Amino acid sequence: MSSNENENVIDNSDSENMIQNNNDHESTEKHPCNYCGKEFKTKYTLKSHIDRSKKCMDIRGEEPMSNFVCPKCDIVFMAKNDLTRHLNLCKKQKENNGMFIVKELKEQISQLRNQLKEKDDIIREKDQIIKELAEKAIVNAKPSITNNTNHNNHTNNTTINNLQVISEAHINDHVKHLTIDHIKRGAIGYSEYFLEYPLKERVVCTDYSRRKLKYKNEQGEIVSDPEMTTLSDLLFKSIKEKNRELTIQYSTELTDKFKTTKDPSQLAYFMEVASKFSQQDLDVFKMFSGNKNEFFHDILRNICSKTVQ
Repeated sequence: MSSNENENVIDNSDSENMIQNNNDHESTEKHPCNYCGKEFKTKYTLKSHIDRSKKCMDIRGEEPMSNFVCPKCDIVFMAKNDLTRHLNLCKKQKENNGMFIVKELKEQISQLRNQLKEKDDIIREKDQIIKELAEKAIVNAKPSITNNTNHNNHTNNTTINNLQVISEAHINDHVKHLTIDHIKRGAIGYSEYFLEYPLKERVVCTDYSRRKLKYKNEQGEIVSDPEMTTLSDLLFKSIKEKNRELTIQYSTELTDKFKTTKDPSQLAYFMEVASKFSQQDLDVFKMFSGNKNEFFHDILRNICSKTVQ
């Protein structure tokens, strides 16, 4: 037998061994690369690594036999089509693409936050102007009221005397009407809940500038409550648990939408909504703890504007 024939026999034997090793799932033998130290389960995958890994070739001081090299994981391919097909599946390529998308989303979110901040500043300025105009209107209206003091006082007293009693049991009985839509609408939603249910026909604002409310307590006594100091404790205490339940529900809803959407603009939108809702949740938590923050005053302002006499 010639030397060439001997080489062919050896090659065929090695090929068979590599195929056998590749299919032998029960073998626990490790096959380390003598150049870079990386271990492989079969001789076949080790040989593939030695032939195709540009990193390993660099360690050996060899040049790749092909110009078709993956720029992300350094695997060498003999044909351009093989490289193209690999790029569509390359994990590192996908990771880089994902990082690029996340970076773009973060930039978009940052821009949206800046735009929202500008809009919030404008809205805050307009609210302040409206507040000042409303207070001036009340002050300017006083002279014309003076001539009819007795009549108006009689009307106001009649309205106050006709108010329904507010009790803790009555307030707690209406908690079931608080919905996720109220939560989503922020301060306006909370004030609408209070006005439509526990406070309906039971409070009047007698001094808008000082946010003074009047109502009847369980003993039928007329209570003057500036800044809704006493009444707010009862209201917030009643909805605390229900509010937490609805908040978790809405947070889960936002999370599910964020996980399922693939549109970058939608992702940015849901992230911004989640960010604003997280801030609202913090404001509500502080408000429930007795902090008369801006969120509380927005609710109070809405209630007073709807019940002012």
